[in-house]
Amino acid sequence: MINLNPIKNSISEIIKRMNPWWEDEKWYEQDIDYNERVRKSPFVHRWFWILNRSVHQLLEKQGKYDLLVLAGPRRTGKTSLLKRLIEENYSRIKDKIIYLRLDHHILKKEVENSGLTEILLNIIGKEELNEPLVILIDEASALDNWDLHVKNTIDTFTSEGRNFLLLVTGSLGLRLIQGSSNILARRGDIPYLGSIANPATILPYKFSEYAEAMHSIRMIVRFIRLIKREDRLKALLDLAKPNVIESHEIRKLHIIYDRYHTVLERLFDFYLVSGGFPLILYELLVKEKFKKLDKKWYDEIKGSLMQDLKYTELKKDIAEYFFGYLSDINRMSPLLDLNKLENFIRANASLSKRDLRQFRIENYIDYFSSIFALVKAIDIAQIREDAKIIRQIKLFITDPFIFHSILFKDYDDPLTESRNFLKEPSKKGILVEHVVCSHFLRLTAKPTLYYYLHKEKDQTLSELDCICHYRRTYIPTEVKYTGDEKMLKNAAKKANEILNTLKIESRPIIISKNIFEIEPDYAILPASTFLLLF
Repeated sequence: MINLNPIKNSISEIIKRMNPWWEDEKWYEQDIDYNERVRKSPFVHRWFWILNRSVHQLLEKQGKYDLLVLAGPRRTGKTSLLKRLIEENYSRIKDKIIYLRLDHHILKKEVENSGLTEILLNIIGKEELNEPLVILIDEASALDNWDLHVKNTIDTFTSEGRNFLLLVTGSLGLRLIQGSSNILARRGDIPYLGSIANPATILPYKFSEYAEAMHSIRMIVRFIRLIKREDRLKALLDLAKPNVIESHEIRKLHIIYDRYHTVLERLFDFYLVSGGFPLILYELLVKEKFKKLDKKWYDEIKGSLMQDLKYTELKKDIAEYFFGYLSDINRMSPLLDLNKLENFIRANASLSKRDLRQFRIENYIDYFSSIFALVKAIDIAQIREDAKIIRQIKLFITDPFIFHSILFKDYDDPLTESRNFLKEPSKKGILVEHVVCSHFLRLTAKPTLYYYLHKEKDQTLSELDCICHYRRTYIPTEVKYTGDEKMLKNAAKKANEILNTLKIESRPIIISKNIFEIEPDYAILPASTFLLLF
């Protein structure tokens, strides 16, 4: 039991404040952030339905225990997801819940000193909690050896024959994912979680989640049975198969396009401004009705990218110059010359001789990829045995609001600037390329991304924006955000020439603004229809 000395009393009070549902059925009324921004929002993560079903199976004794690690950037709604889970199941789990947030410095120190298992056992006894337990460990990656604490808890609880579901979240993706590899063998037997990859990734809302906040879109997606991940994936793979024109899944896309293209295109225009962060969607869409958005929210999202650098050996000023290069020098183009980027940072950042020796831009790219802010693609020529090593890659930003927060960091009214930016077709096309290609990150079992580029004397002769390699299939995608059919068909012709050169037997998918056309040797789809498949 927790002793009643001053320090332990403090811990006891901290834990009670973290778990208001123990004493108050309407706890959410006092939680203004959750009550306003989450309960009043029309957006719901698909992860909520997965976790909710898993809790139901636990309560119905379909499995004794299980563990799921949820990794994702800050401000993507991980904590809100856990609280929504509590509210939805309150009557059944009010005496079974434990929620601990490990980035609280006092609790963090207590976990380091006493161990997570001891603290949980104390709570269970003191609060007289019943099984099956629903244990929610938030911001676990704030703790250096979080995985050892979780492993010890699982070992202790399973050896005692306890029934429980343990959900662990964290914002530092690489650290959380690396640690989770030490506990994967301790997965349990809750049926629905058996098919879920661990660690799981929670990102800002993808476009399909965004669109399905509209009732009519959600209903048509359910009606034609395109709601399951495997159904969407089958449609995506069918699009990449030459000569597949009238498959069952492709017909579903025809139906959606025919009935809802105008609505989806308008929603996509909104998405290109707002992105998918729950906090921003509440402020911009729910609260401000898309009329204004304070600059502080752009600073908030940009700042969240830097927040976990303190847990690494990377330097904040170099990270700032990295993003400055993307916006000021590279004009947000996904294509990046690493030599030029590295030279820019070396020339501008205040680096000591030791820093200069240790500095590698790849470390920063890997870090921002690990927190899911960026997705990296490499030149497909690099997979050939005789390939010449080139320091050139593509970096796709994973959410439109991150894109705007980086690009308009120095502007007083970023919302107006982003709207003006999107009025220019060529600039809008750049953002659409980021959005489309980064959505491949949403596939389970992280795919490999390539691109193709043939240049001579600094002039681009042919290119494919991204080529996703997934389940032994290449999915070639070229973004031409236009309604010009001649231009789109010409892009399809060039894409096929590239694929023939690469000896890839796949059908190119050309991403348009509003044209839908499926032919044996190419597929043209509007971005807003294509992105429903993720």
